[in-house]
Amino acid sequence: MQIKNNEILCIGEVLWDRLPSGAKPGGAPMNVALHLNAIGQNVSIASRIGNDELGTELRSFLENSGLSTEFIQIDEHLPTSEVLVHLDENNNATYEICEPVAWDNLELTDSLKTKAREAGLLVFGSLASRNPVSRSTIMQLLEKDAVKLIDVNFRKPYDTQEVVEKLLEKTDIVKLNDDELVAFAQWHNKHKHDEKSLMKWFAKQYNLKMVCVTRGEKGAFLFCDGEFYEHPGFKV
Repeated sequence: MQIKNNEILCIGEVLWDRLPSGAKPGGAPMNVALHLNAIGQNVSIASRIGNDELGTELRSFLENSGLSTEFIQIDEHLPTSEVLVHLDENNNATYEICEPVAWDNLELTDSLKTKAREAGLLVFGSLASRNPVSRSTIMQLLEKDAVKLIDVNFRKPYDTQEVVEKLLEKTDIVKLNDDELVAFAQWHNKHKHDEKSLMKWFAKQYNLKMVCVTRGEKGAFLFCDGEFYEHPGFKV
């Protein structure tokens, strides 16, 4: 699997996570872009915010973090996204994702099409495709000849098989967690298999080049070119 250049475009949600401790900028594609930028990669983020105070603050945060906001669209009607985060006694999170919000209405602009065509790697998540408008935009961007990486991000009720599997048809690399891997297996009546067997099946089922499964406190597995790689993770 070859990448034609080192330009990376992350596509999807940018938002405010309303944690018990206060509001924090969030959204999986934005977090990926921030980390890639921090280690010196050539990365851009494409999303949409509202024409409101929360959007202005989020845009300023991105700019202060060193990320270009060239492809952050502004919606005149829908608000900037907020997610209510609830923590249980073990600090496990559940999410209340308000809708509709600005990133549900990501437009397929000429400049965005050009950027996707120029990029060597497109990084996107499943959550941003919950709405037909953004889903159509993302699906058309995935027609470009870049390597495509999806971060499966199941948040009920936005975890429908029909939508996610259409995205996987256009994907080369998948990152998901162990619970999400089991959900895919259940869709196809695959039961009583260990994680490595499920990863092999998953890669074959969706014709994937690489699969990464995060396993919470147990670290992560990577399956690539018929080989498994394991990392125990870092205690945090």
